[in-house]
Amino acid sequence: EAAAAERAAAEAALFASLKRLEARVDRSERVRRANVMSAPLHFQATSSHKPTKDSWTQVWRDGCRRHSLTSGENGLPVCCPCRSGRETAPHRMDRRVAGAHIVFRDGEGTLHAGIIPVCDSCNKAELDIVWPCAAVTIMTVRLLGDGRTSTYTGALYPKDGTRRFERITQILTTPTSVSLTGPLADTPDRTPKTSEWKRDPDRYMWFMGSLLQGSVHRGGISDNSHVSRVVLFQGSM
Repeated sequence: EAAAAERAAAEAALFASLKRLEARVDRSERVRRANVMSAPLHFQATSSHKPTKDSWTQVWRDGCRRHSLTSGENGLPVCCPCRSGRETAPHRMDRRVAGAHIVFRDGEGTLHAGIIPVCDSCNKAELDIVWPCAAVTIMTVRLLGDGRTSTYTGALYPKDGTRRFERITQILTTPTSVSLTGPLADTPDRTPKTSEWKRDPDRYMWFMGSLLQGSVHRGGISDNSHVSRVVLFQGSM
């Protein structure tokens, strides 16, 4: 009986050590896959998604304050990561800089939106982002069955309004449009307001609404619930 007990204890210890090893391997694999990023997709027509700070470039500065790519003027990158022609190296950042909205997917399939500083002219033209750069995330969309809530930072505004949505309680999407519904902030009128955007030209709002649609539950999605992180892109050039 003593020998059997010792054997059972040894087997239990072996099983526990294997489980710990398996968990460590799985965790490292998840981290590896999460760091495999798709190329960032550049969006324009983002005026309905506003930062709560001075600008989206300030959001980027705060997230990348210690990053090596912040050595340019005012803490922004020296070079623009957009492809403006057939250049063989990134071009110098213009004096007018915009916080470009991008969307990308990590190696686990989770979708994120982020901010990358680019030349204002490159942003308006939605030029491809092809050179190494850093993004600060402003939205994370959880997959079905994930259990965690999708989050975003900043504020969403009705297309024709000056007051932001306090929270989003309903999102309806079609192949050509998206509509968001919810009460407005800082007003005694609690009547939900609905605003609609067409996919063309408001592709960013249509895209974001489509992604967040499955996460509107338990009273809706509130703003400023997102914890930003820095994501590095190696570039495709």
